[in-house]
Amino acid sequence: MKIVLFSLNASRTHTNLAIRCLAKNLKQNGFDEVVIIERTEKDNRNDTLAFLYQEKADIYGFSTYIWNIDAHLTLAQNLKHLLPNSKILFGGPEVSYHDESFLDSHSYIDYLIRGEGEDAIVTIAKTIDQNLKAPKIIDGGV
Repeated sequence: MKIVLFSLNASRTHTNLAIRCLAKNLKQNGFDEVVIIERTEKDNRNDTLAFLYQEKADIYGFSTYIWNIDAHLTLAQNLKHLLPNSKILFGGPEVSYHDESFLDSHSYIDYLIRGEGEDAIVTIAKTIDQNLKAPKIIDGGV
């Protein structure tokens, strides 16, 4: 199973430490095909979408912050249209306080992690890998 962890950063000098922690935990739990993709707000959105699409991953995890949430929503919606069988996962500070109504408003998002994601993303990945049904919202705690 291929998992892409994505962040749209403010600039090229910033990196997203959260997706690196998630990737490390996924790999420690047997998920070897984990790809980290980082782009910036200044990158062309269509190029970013094409970059994500070419991975054809089973799971796309979006690390959301106040500065990238709108772009992430648009990218995720377009990606889901192109790859309807891929699972879209949102986590990060900007979505940690949301509930089912957020998922209802954004039907292209399959899962939402609230709080810490290291264990929660492994739970979701294992569930998807075993073709089981996972809860739409996973509470990772604080």
